[in-house]
Amino acid sequence: MLKALAAGNEKFGYGPAVAAAQAVSQGLPVKVVALYQTSAPMGVIAYPDTPLKSPKDLEGKRLAISVGETFGDMIRPFTRVNNVDLGKIQLIQMDASARTMQFLTRKIDVMSVYLSNELPQIEKRAGVKFNVIRVTDFGLSVLGSSMYVSSAFAEQNPETVKKLLRATAKGYQ
Repeated sequence: MLKALAAGNEKFGYGPAVAAAQAVSQGLPVKVVALYQTSAPMGVIAYPDTPLKSPKDLEGKRLAISVGETFGDMIRPFTRVNNVDLGKIQLIQMDASARTMQFLTRKIDVMSVYLSNELPQIEKRAGVKFNVIRVTDFGLSVLGSSMYVSSAFAEQNPETVKKLLRATAKGYQ
């Protein structure tokens, strides 16, 4: 999305602010024009019979990660801050659409989720309450959902940006 914005192929994007920060650091001409979550509600979950009380419990586990997934992008700082040996976690790269099924069928041990929307849906589907690590409880606070736009579009169309932000604010209310 951010590359499409920078190229002028899209006008607006919605997603984690940390992704936009990474894009800006790589020189992409994009801007965050609204921040809706000061901290992304990220967590890591496991079935009740899989020990998961602290980040150290990730060692020896199979963890699914997906390209572009916020926690997947933040796994290195998260493990570093918590003195977890990343080499002892089996990171399994898979398509985002496959992660939930792989977790529910126990082909992976732990999975990252957004606590606000994914966790309740998966718990309802599985009929269990999962063990949960909230990443903010362990030193990783990452800016959450935001609206972004290409720098050029923002400069050329400030009224359009304001209208979209007002409409989005009404939707949130």
